[in-house]
Amino acid sequence: MGSMRLEGISVEEAMVTRTQLLEEELSSVKEELALCQADKEFVWSLWKRLQVTNPDLTQAFSLVVE
Repeated sequence: MGSMRLEGISVEEAMVTRTQLLEEELSSVKEELALCQADKEFVWSLWKRLQVTNPDLTQAFSLVVE
């Protein structure tokens, strides 16, 4: 029966291209999620340091600057 053609490419080629684009987007989203999780851990750690009775603000500020 042959493959159908859509705008000069076969349906199979279009599906492969779409799959590749989705895999690239997924990879990008995974990287962004990892960065967000690292940021969240840093902020949570900083928040816990500032919740003590006498927080060392100098140390907290130096962590932020790093």
